[in-house]
Amino acid sequence: MSGVQDLEVKEFYAQDWVAGVCGGGSGTNVHFTCNCGEDLQLERVYYKKGVANVQKKGNGSYVARFRGKANSFEEMERMRGLRDPDAEERRPRPPSPQVVIPCDISEGQAVITYKRGSQGEEGHFKVDRVEVRELIPYM
Repeated sequence: MSGVQDLEVKEFYAQDWVAGVCGGGSGTNVHFTCNCGEDLQLERVYYKKGVANVQKKGNGSYVARFRGKANSFEEMERMRGLRDPDAEERRPRPPSPQVVIPCDISEGQAVITYKRGSQGEEGHFKVDRVEVRELIPYM
């Protein structure tokens, strides 16, 4: 792992999940534990072309939650034929915002962004190897 000296990531893993009820959703939660200086505010995690806000869980534990499209109500309706797939194509919608990752990352890597000090100086920390844990199928 590379980045600032006062940010030490001890554990970093990603875990996919899917709800056990139709339309309950799916996603990937990225969990990590770290020691960071008091002047660092962890902001976001970039992983697999996506971005999610960091939430503090306590005792140096953090999570970033990435929502998936599988098992969503819209996807279930489309798969059952209850939703006209062509209607989605015809509906005008704003362009999807492109996620701009602050540095180059490869498959199996991630980036944590942070702000430092009273001036809010921005920086990032690259995680070189993301452990991938087994899917959680909630029932």
